[in-house]
Amino acid sequence: MVVLSSKQDVRDFIRGTTILATGGGGPPEVGLELLVRAVRAGERLEIAPLEEISQLNTGVSPFFVGSMAYCRALSVDEVASIAKRSMELLEEMGIKPSFIFASEMGGRNAAIPLFVSSILGLPCADGDLIGRAAPEVVHSTTSIYGVSPYPALVVTPSEDVFTVRRASIELYEYVVRSISKRLGKSVFVVDTPVSGKTFSKIAVRGTMSKSLELGRAVRQARARGEDPVEALVKALGGWLLFRGIIADCAWSDEGGFLLGEVLVKGVGEWKGMTFKSWIKNEHIMAWVDGRPIVMPPDMFTFVKNDGEPLTNPDLKPGLEISVVGGKAPEVWRTEKGLELFGPRHFGLDYDYIPIEELVEKRQ
Repeated sequence: MVVLSSKQDVRDFIRGTTILATGGGGPPEVGLELLVRAVRAGERLEIAPLEEISQLNTGVSPFFVGSMAYCRALSVDEVASIAKRSMELLEEMGIKPSFIFASEMGGRNAAIPLFVSSILGLPCADGDLIGRAAPEVVHSTTSIYGVSPYPALVVTPSEDVFTVRRASIELYEYVVRSISKRLGKSVFVVDTPVSGKTFSKIAVRGTMSKSLELGRAVRQARARGEDPVEALVKALGGWLLFRGIIADCAWSDEGGFLLGEVLVKGVGEWKGMTFKSWIKNEHIMAWVDGRPIVMPPDMFTFVKNDGEPLTNPDLKPGLEISVVGGKAPEVWRTEKGLELFGPRHFGLDYDYIPIEELVEKRQ
């Protein structure tokens, strides 16, 4: 059992899960404030190992859906209110959870299940359904294992309530995304009521505690006067892909997603080179000098040189950044995983090549 018992623990956790969010996952300042409030109130923020979770009856996944372009449209108080009200509505549907779990990693979307679990006095599972943040509802291990996300509860900021009993995953995505786009705000979703045994089978394990580990590694490196980006690369088991200065950002809100590109001009050993990221809410694919360096589902994230992660709405020309990359969980590298989360799913005309092979080839 991992317990976040201090503001420092919370800050480390939010830093780490924002790193894994690859530019998405909601605004981290909201997640930070929610969990700091819980610590101040003396509530326990418990992350339970899957060995314990597997013995429990029913878990659910609470999260927000919406474009990163307007993810800050809701205040912390609104987020807290919607989350609490949604749990009451869930019980009215006859679903009484015994544990809570994350849909994805992210400064807000991984904080929400911890916040909900604290107010209900339930454990939060040490795992999620992606292993990073991703833009679409289909990007869930439930899609790989054939586990139904229904019944699902959808609650708007004004507390309009929708329930989904049965639908194709494409229609589910369309309905939830359309509501969010229409309102210009994120909407709250609670779905995937599953047993602890089922969740333990389909989960990407250890991602919540890994977030705490990553955040601590960055903070402790700074305290020792070491390079926090190098410490992050080591803790992640990944690669430093690029250092540079953002030269251009171009994006728009389309279909309820933040779509666009970011261009970075290299500094130091990367001087004279360029790094380009294609974004769909999260960083999806990257090129160095026009050649692929990361393909989905593998991850990469932008951090400042002090190791603090950046969400995509925060990117702007003139920022000096480092790009850190890492492997996707093995479940996403399977044939079914690549069908759902590989380059061609996004209309990118590439056959998937793992990040370790692309980095080796580049070197």
